[in-house]
Amino acid sequence: MNRLKYEVPKELKRNFKSNKISDKKLVITPTSLFYFAYAIWLIASIIFKVSMFSQILPYIIYTFIRIIALSILIIRELWIKKYSRIEFLGIAIIGLLFIIAIRSDTMILIDTILFIFCARNVPFEKIIKLTFFIQAFLMIFIAGSSFAGIIENRTYVRSNGQMRWSIGYTYTTFPSQLCFYMTLMYIYIKKESIKIWNVIFLILINSFLYILTDTKNPFYLVILFSIMAYMFKFSKQRMKNNIATRILFEYCIPAAALIMILASMYYDPSNELHLFINTLLSKRLTLGNRAVLQYGFSILGQPIQWIGNTIEYSNISAVYNYVDSSYLQIALNQGVILLILICVGFVLIGRKAITTGNKYLCLIILAISIHSAFDPQLFNLCYNPFILALGYIFNKNFIKGENCVKKYNKKLFI
Repeated sequence: MNRLKYEVPKELKRNFKSNKISDKKLVITPTSLFYFAYAIWLIASIIFKVSMFSQILPYIIYTFIRIIALSILIIRELWIKKYSRIEFLGIAIIGLLFIIAIRSDTMILIDTILFIFCARNVPFEKIIKLTFFIQAFLMIFIAGSSFAGIIENRTYVRSNGQMRWSIGYTYTTFPSQLCFYMTLMYIYIKKESIKIWNVIFLILINSFLYILTDTKNPFYLVILFSIMAYMFKFSKQRMKNNIATRILFEYCIPAAALIMILASMYYDPSNELHLFINTLLSKRLTLGNRAVLQYGFSILGQPIQWIGNTIEYSNISAVYNYVDSSYLQIALNQGVILLILICVGFVLIGRKAITTGNKYLCLIILAISIHSAFDPQLFNLCYNPFILALGYIFNKNFIKGENCVKKYNKKLFI
């Protein structure tokens, strides 16, 4: 028996295919908006704030990208519409920090606090992976551009004749500081899967940068915490059952802040022990003590022009007054209230990391606490993406001990 064959008309086939294609629309979600805003902001900030491309590219590009990124964040928040009580508290704190940013003349603080608040319901590990990829790519691109002669590879000479190269950045310490935080990101991403060859690779990369830049603090900390990260994978002890461990990881940042501030306040050059520690810390106590006496601590911030060795100060005859300690710089410039908020925030994040068994986040908080005592990148989002974890405090699920992202996504991304 012959079967009747029916062919679908070509016109219907074309319509069917076009309908299938039209169903594949670009899905824009609040989370994707955050990633896009953060990515373009981070790229522009590194290019224009810490690299020598800032000397050859018009600054208006950075301003334009910054406005776009912050506008996207505001649109994202208007999209969400519904807010919990804890989120309204976060908005009130943002208002307070806006005042601090204006009083201290550090408007970049506004960008940081907006990104922190908006990160409250975005997967943190994906933020870290995105940051790591962007920073790694830009480091290769900037260093390669300096070696190719596209941008300047500035040379600095210490008083002892030690040569230091900036490899395309505006100051010689910047690539090492970036690599320190990239190392912490890598550790956080790998966690228990970190291998001994990963540790060797991290130490070799940072050793290469140490030879070029002669930046000691991040190099020593990378060696210490890379080895500790590898040893942590063999640790079976539950941190929340150990009081000493809980105290260490919860309160390491406020403790480091208090120690560094008191050491600077009460530094006595006639005391041999103080003098020895000051020499060991490359005269950080002298500069800190001088800044405390000159400016005093502020509650809501005060404008201070920090004069350092970066390129923007190369033609200024003013006296060097730069304070390297993050804690001391924040307390003097942005005010004691901001420093207290940061310390309280990291205590809460550290406590949550301990109760959930996130031992690698605990290790990273400890590394940041020590690093920030001697270097100024604690609250600088160009370097330190881990401050975005503070945003989770303003998520109601964080208080309840529930997943900060999963429920939010189910509710919003249907």
